[in-house]
Amino acid sequence: MTQTSAPLPAWRRVRRRAYWLLLAGLLAVADRLPLAVGRWKCRALAQLARMVRPREMARARGNLARAFPDCGPREVEDLVKATAAAAGDNLFHALAAGRLLDRATFTEKGPSGLSLARTVADLQKHGQGVFFLTGHIGSWELLGAYAARQFDREGLGRLGVVTGTLRNPPIDRLVQERRRKLGLVPLPRDEGLRPVLKHLDQEGLVAFLLDQNTRTRNLDVPFFGRPAPTPVAMAQLALKRGLPVLPLAMIPEGGGFTIHWLAPLVPREDELEEFLARCNAALEELIRRNPAQWVWFHERWHA
Repeated sequence: MTQTSAPLPAWRRVRRRAYWLLLAGLLAVADRLPLAVGRWKCRALAQLARMVRPREMARARGNLARAFPDCGPREVEDLVKATAAAAGDNLFHALAAGRLLDRATFTEKGPSGLSLARTVADLQKHGQGVFFLTGHIGSWELLGAYAARQFDREGLGRLGVVTGTLRNPPIDRLVQERRRKLGLVPLPRDEGLRPVLKHLDQEGLVAFLLDQNTRTRNLDVPFFGRPAPTPVAMAQLALKRGLPVLPLAMIPEGGGFTIHWLAPLVPREDELEEFLARCNAALEELIRRNPAQWVWFHERWHA
């Protein structure tokens, strides 16, 4: 007998509709407002959220205090304010991504001095694909759109991004369609590894955000010196197929954006837990370089 979910309470339906209208409205004006005005409005929304969502702010304080134990309460509070501003910036960069890709200045900085596209092309020569490791750092949505454009121009393949599914279906559809228009291929995490494997076989480029405690299989591996539940899928596939993992992040700097990446993590004779710890260490390095750009208001470690 087929089970049907209970209908949502009226207040939740109203709230979902309100959120959808807000996002649709923001998208409608994102391509019309002057960039400076749009950025200011998104920062104002983020600061408003900081004031009305004390639970998330408390989590942010806890996360930052654990990650940077040498910081005193005042320094942690300053970081919380800075990360709220960074969240507003990321929202604006996501909404205005199409315009920013055409107008903004982008600088690439990797350890070899090669461009991002050339780095990826060289990595593709040694295997059947490349994984990209990033987190909620800087302008992660714009990073995906930028990378997708660069890879498409060079004929390297389309970039797939493993995404969560938002609990508000209309907003989820709106967000995923927006990503598709920017050249990304959303790969819903809820559908398991099949979409990832299919895209990997066809296009060879898949990006993961690793700094989250998901409902998929996790292992507790060190993150800022404390065991943290970390999704295993990327590391598991990298080890199985011998695929390199390229850690990277996009940081707003000097009125433009800088794409930073580290040396690729190449699977050796690692055990799964060991390789996953190497991935977390790379992500940790990117965050340590830019602590005020790490936007993470959810539980990262065990309570």
